[in-house]
Amino acid sequence: MIKIEKIKDRKDIFLFLLLVFSLYLTVVFVLPYNGAPDEAMRYQIPKYIYEYSSLPRGDAPEILDETWGISYAFTPINTYIFSALFMKFAGLFGGDALSLLYAARLVSMFFSMGTVIFCLKIGARLFDGIYQWLFVLTVALLPEFIYISGYVNCDSIAVFSVAWIIYALLCGKDKSWDIKSCIFLGCGLGFCALSYYNAYGMILFGAVYCLFAVVLDKDIEDKLQFILIRTGWAALSAFLVAGWWFIRNGFLYDGDIMGMRASSKCAELNAAENFKPSNRATPSNLGYSLKYVLIDMQWIKSSMQSFVAAFGYMEYFLEEIYYKIYYCLMGMGLFGNIIALIPYLRKKKKINWDKALFYGCMCGVCAFTIALSVYYSYFNDFQAQGRYCMPMLVPLALLITAGVRSIGACLNEKAASAIAHMICLFMLGLSFYAMFCVLYVKY
Repeated sequence: MIKIEKIKDRKDIFLFLLLVFSLYLTVVFVLPYNGAPDEAMRYQIPKYIYEYSSLPRGDAPEILDETWGISYAFTPINTYIFSALFMKFAGLFGGDALSLLYAARLVSMFFSMGTVIFCLKIGARLFDGIYQWLFVLTVALLPEFIYISGYVNCDSIAVFSVAWIIYALLCGKDKSWDIKSCIFLGCGLGFCALSYYNAYGMILFGAVYCLFAVVLDKDIEDKLQFILIRTGWAALSAFLVAGWWFIRNGFLYDGDIMGMRASSKCAELNAAENFKPSNRATPSNLGYSLKYVLIDMQWIKSSMQSFVAAFGYMEYFLEEIYYKIYYCLMGMGLFGNIIALIPYLRKKKKINWDKALFYGCMCGVCAFTIALSVYYSYFNDFQAQGRYCMPMLVPLALLITAGVRSIGACLNEKAASAIAHMICLFMLGLSFYAMFCVLYVKY
């Protein structure tokens, strides 16, 4: 049985990893083909790589979607490359259609397991006791996170790369930004660049954190030279990991290194008439106000619910009460951060700038990710789906955990511990309810 008090025993960690592995693997085998958003369209990419042993152009006829007129090969395809490799391995043992699909899906599961391992390491550095479990369980047992761990997508690798960068930032700070830690961080940044565009907020605020952490460090002399050298190592590492993709895009799409303009041109040529970018009825084109989109079109409600759990093509939800309980508990955690500010505002405590910088950047990642999702829904395609905000899961869990811990430090430790235990038990129960009473029953 997993102890709820601390994460020190290797047996506890092994049992916990076995638990989440089982949950993630359940989705891999239970979910029917294309039972998740855009899986069929995404699966075309690793299937193409598997069959032709080469990377496709975004406008390759074999993978173009008839409705949208584009393919996901315009966006970073790191996940699909790994999926194709898994498919190649499965092909050595026969490789029927179903086993190839499972092989491709396993990549998402392993990235999610990697996220959980990074979270265990991050939690060990930042928290102790029940708060370590609170942080890890808030990430690992979120039903939507479990769901994205079981089908072909780029969301799981995005969350993984965010967790990698956060852990690398903590390592870098502890090791005074030695060369090894800068290379590790750079590789994480490069990996993130090849995950999904909605994870780029972590790249931005990771750079902000590094810059100001060095500026605030009184032990570092000749800061300008130090920053230039360390930035060089991190940038070189990131370029070696991800640079090839953007250079390739530049050659293929007339200098369009992101592939976005090329994707729009392709859609204009090949999409069904109502789905061409010039004809698409976006909220912006229709003249809707942002308030109307967020409130009346229920972008906020839909995104908040589907961030917790929404299965199929936004078809299957949990009972309304579970979403309310989740946000009530998480709201208490976030409110704890406001409580923690009171002594500093009253000037009774001296500000810990390192801590303020770190959690400020975590707030920045969350805000940037949400803003990006709103922007996409308003100007491109109305998609009130919480999975587009999934890259903020780890930063959000950090803020929630820090807030609950602050309740203990500022008000009452027993109350904070009770809240932490309550959230842990709720997340455990929620994950089993969502998987076996909703998803498993539906499929």
